[in-house]
Amino acid sequence: MRKIWTDDERRVLSALYSDTDIKEICRILGRSDRSIYAQTHLLGLKRSKEYMKMLLDIEAKRLREYGKQSRFEPGHITWNKGTKGYMGANATSFKKGEKPHNTKEIGSTRIDGKDMFLLVKVADRKWIRKEIIIWEEVHGKIPKGSILRVINPLLNKYDINNLMLISKGENMKLNAIHKYPEELKKTIRALTKLKKTIRKNGKK
Repeated sequence: MRKIWTDDERRVLSALYSDTDIKEICRILGRSDRSIYAQTHLLGLKRSKEYMKMLLDIEAKRLREYGKQSRFEPGHITWNKGTKGYMGANATSFKKGEKPHNTKEIGSTRIDGKDMFLLVKVADRKWIRKEIIIWEEVHGKIPKGSILRVINPLLNKYDINNLMLISKGENMKLNAIHKYPEELKKTIRALTKLKKTIRKNGKK
């Protein structure tokens, strides 16, 4: 059964949310992060600029450390040097139904090397971006033809308040606006936000 939020809980959440880790807020209020994010969305709460900068610095440091693990050191020799083409099955080949020892468990995470998104494993051979999981926990499945977009890439892309749902057409326009003058960029962004608000109010 869904637990109703009290006024006291909302006051505590409002006082803590700007600068407190989400896990600590969950512990204090005895609620899930999904419940916390949903309530902050309803109350319009935002993280402070200082806290968002701290999260961004931590994420940047983590990505730098992650990148070091995949770099070859000078003089490194790859395991398949001197081989050519497919070598065929051998005694150590996996049999049908077997999984390698380093198979990631459900819930594991990895970085998408191309776009540097954090991916979460939700099933065998199925990984989903973390921000999509956060959005769908609060708002439900993303409709066909829509795109989840981070509003400000410089802020925490896993904060529900920094995510928005737009159409694929609007997403293409936003991806292309870098070539336009700054004033036109602002107009396009404002128009996209207005359309989103109109659609949202129309569903109420």
